[in-house]
Amino acid sequence: MPRVLADRHTEDAALLRAWQAGDRDAGNQLVDRHFDAITRFFRNKVCAEDDVAELVGQTSLGCTSGKDRFRGDASVRQYLYAIAQNVLRKYIRARYKRQSERLDFAAVCVQDLAPASLSSIVAHKREAQIDQWALELRRAQGWQ
Repeated sequence: MPRVLADRHTEDAALLRAWQAGDRDAGNQLVDRHFDAITRFFRNKVCAEDDVAELVGQTSLGCTSGKDRFRGDASVRQYLYAIAQNVLRKYIRARYKRQSERLDFAAVCVQDLAPASLSSIVAHKREAQIDQWALELRRAQGWQ
């Protein structure tokens, strides 16, 4: 591990221990230190910028509430990303649940809900090409 990275891990661990001992400034420094990286993590995973801000906030809260349970088995950075991943999983589950609750099952059939297979996509594309060729042929022959 490069020296700079090792120093950063050591500093993160020291900040976390100080935060666990009650030093709020150390906690703020630790969260600020990783804020941009956690924000990038969520920007790469979700579309809505409002959701990104909320997820970063939830990650910060998770870090705050779980700081005393951190045993040092992993780096502080890994700990923060584990919290961020848990927040993201919860977000995705909730979002997926909201989408499924909006479905009107009286108006939707099972086939509409299932993603198309690759072979069915190819078959539909070929059918569309054949239809297009048939229309072009009819026009070329003077049919309308």
